[in-house]
Amino acid sequence: MDLTGIAALCALGGIPATLVVAHWQKRSALEQAEANHRTALAQAEASHRAALEVAEASHRSSLELTETTHRQAVELARRQAEFEWAATRWEARKTVYEQYQKALDQLRRLVLSETSDLVERSEAGHVIHDFHHVLRMVAADEVFSASVRVRPYCGVLANSTSRTLQERAELWEKHVTPLRADLDNAIKRDLAEQPYPQLPPRED
Repeated sequence: MDLTGIAALCALGGIPATLVVAHWQKRSALEQAEANHRTALAQAEASHRAALEVAEASHRSSLELTETTHRQAVELARRQAEFEWAATRWEARKTVYEQYQKALDQLRRLVLSETSDLVERSEAGHVIHDFHHVLRMVAADEVFSASVRVRPYCGVLANSTSRTLQERAELWEKHVTPLRADLDNAIKRDLAEQPYPQLPPRED
């Protein structure tokens, strides 16, 4: 029924038409306001949910990124520490090899020298003896075995009091020279088979 019909009924019943129309308009306005309110609430709730989802997604992404970054940092630190340890061990081994070879060279010069005395040769022999214990800790098995074979002759020549220069030279050439060659070759093989370590490339 439209307003005209309502007005006609009100006229017949003696009710002022303006009151009925005003009441009807008020009711319609309230219903419209309530509908608008519900719509606004629904939109606000939807916006709130969307904002929460975006925030949660951003938080998860941030946590995942932080965790990934942390794992990468830990892995990089581990690989760096392993590299530094391996490099230190390699440098120490190479240094010991070089010093041991120099000690053998020094003993040879004294053994074959006409002016060297027993004290000098004995001191050189002690140096070789001390290096032998260091080699036990750092050298490859082949290198250490070669040093074991050459050491007794070095001790004999370092502490010899009765042998002439000629006898010392012959003993060195016959026994120490070939064993020294074996030692040098063993050192070369060890350093070639286990070269200076390289830091592994970073895995992204």
